[in-house]
Amino acid sequence: MITTLVGCSYDYNINNLEQEKLEYSRLPLKLQKFMYSIPECNPYQKDILVVDSIDVKRYHVEEIKTIVGPWIAFFVLSDDKKEKAYRIDRELATPYIIYADKLYIPDRYNIFCGEDFRSAIYTVYQLKITQKQLG
Repeated sequence: MITTLVGCSYDYNINNLEQEKLEYSRLPLKLQKFMYSIPECNPYQKDILVVDSIDVKRYHVEEIKTIVGPWIAFFVLSDDKKEKAYRIDRELATPYIIYADKLYIPDRYNIFCGEDFRSAIYTVYQLKITQKQLG
């Protein structure tokens, strides 16, 4: 069976962005403190966590489903301020954590049940910045 994906526009695939892997101890201190503030095993936790409260409404995540069946093809993270969209493969764990124009994705799900967030490895993606931010 051939599955066709619903057309969706995105500017970048995160796999093509500059990236690095970091242990919890190498994350920015503000991000570490933010992670400690997340309620443990919260059933209402969202798939996206934005560290700076000023940016909370700036980002959103959308599921892109396949045409056939109830399956998710991939996710799109949108930055409404910069009008940029990023494709995220469905196999990657959540939550997607955004801080200082970077996207942090843990290597496993459920990192906020117990102390798992401290033992996770995070892939850090440099989100695209505008020319105005550069100079």
